[in-house]
Amino acid sequence: MTITRFLRALLLGTLLLAAPVHSHAQTAAPAGPFAGLVAQKTARLTVYATPGHEARARQMAELCTRAIGYLQQPALLGFVPRVTLLVLGPADWKKYARIQAYGMPHTAGDTILVVAAEDNAMWRGSVPPAKQLSPAQARQVQQVYRTADGSVSMMNFFDLTAVHELGHAFYRQARLGRPRYWLEELFANVLLHTFVATQEPALLPALELFPQVVVDGTDPKTLGYTSLADFEQQYESMPSTKPLNYGWYQCRLHRAAARIYGQQGATALPALWRALRQNTVTYDDAQLAAFLQTQVGAEVARVQTGW
Repeated sequence: MTITRFLRALLLGTLLLAAPVHSHAQTAAPAGPFAGLVAQKTARLTVYATPGHEARARQMAELCTRAIGYLQQPALLGFVPRVTLLVLGPADWKKYARIQAYGMPHTAGDTILVVAAEDNAMWRGSVPPAKQLSPAQARQVQQVYRTADGSVSMMNFFDLTAVHELGHAFYRQARLGRPRYWLEELFANVLLHTFVATQEPALLPALELFPQVVVDGTDPKTLGYTSLADFEQQYESMPSTKPLNYGWYQCRLHRAAARIYGQQGATALPALWRALRQNTVTYDDAQLAAFLQTQVGAEVARVQTGW
């Protein structure tokens, strides 16, 4: 799969958004919304998995539980979203997922998080072709995304994207204001980067490398839209009409989140949360930049002023 095809799948998932785990007895749900899946109750999540993938379900539940446990601290967000996690094999994905592309983490509504139970063709095929990379980048991709069996797969990147989707659950359930669409996406990326940098730093290369490759390897002159004003106007249609273009925006927002964390550390996330919580003010661009500068920090404001 080329970078273009990968981004098309990534964007479809984005559009449809968005403490150790102690499992109790597992039961197959006989009826209801997730019939046939194995139920696992954890400290913070209700988990349903395709039978045979209970270990994978525990792994993803632990990741989500660690993220929620970290983020719910009063010094960060002080909020706990309601989340039901579905860990699905290909057949159950067709029944319960909201997107076709198997392997793309996404939220169904504001409370259901869907992830894949298996490594898959999309994750393996999403590795950028070496001919599209510099020799140094090609070596990095081989090192960062190599799996235990020696193959190369984007599994670690996609697993971390599930935390980005949790960010949308926090944002929407807490009813944060949305002065701009790009601010919700930036918030989810700042949340993801903050969690990884503080709690899973060994995974930072997996989080950062792919967006870097996409941004470095894309000539903006080949894109139809490049400004944040374009992003706002085309937000709902661009994922289907201009998927590569939308992916370029997402990857730039990933990189912006990394710069924000680099400047402000873990303080940027709660500052952005407080600034947007119950915020219903309408801002023009100059007012929004001033608001972000004052309430959050210079690097967040620079996403708009320096785009």
